[in-house]
Amino acid sequence: MTKINVVALFSGILFSIGLGISGMTKPQKVIGFLDILGEWDMSLIFVMVGGIITYLIFNYINYDVFMEQLSINITSKSDVKVIASSAYDFRIELILKLGKDDANEIISISKDLDNIFDNNMLLTKENITKYF
Repeated sequence: MTKINVVALFSGILFSIGLGISGMTKPQKVIGFLDILGEWDMSLIFVMVGGIITYLIFNYINYDVFMEQLSINITSKSDVKVIASSAYDFRIELILKLGKDDANEIISISKDLDNIFDNNMLLTKENITKYF
């Protein structure tokens, strides 16, 4: 199970616990909240305010770095296996695990190859996990 799946599982469990505590699993509670002209139950407004506060906190914190580490599954160094090499500085390597330092270089090489061969196989930080 990857890190992103663990975070998604934890988020789902936390969300379901929050729904249970707030009473949103009871249809009468939800109908009471939506019935503004009748007997309006405003207790679910606290759930809404809690969600807004959570959103504002996480929007204020720079979580791009955290999500990048989760989505790319990056270590600091690449784990490579040399397939072929020559007496000069030429090597063909198989990347077993992508390192943070090499990710930007691979994306840069992908942009150069895209300009030369004009195909739609451009690597970005969003789709690099499909290949590495």
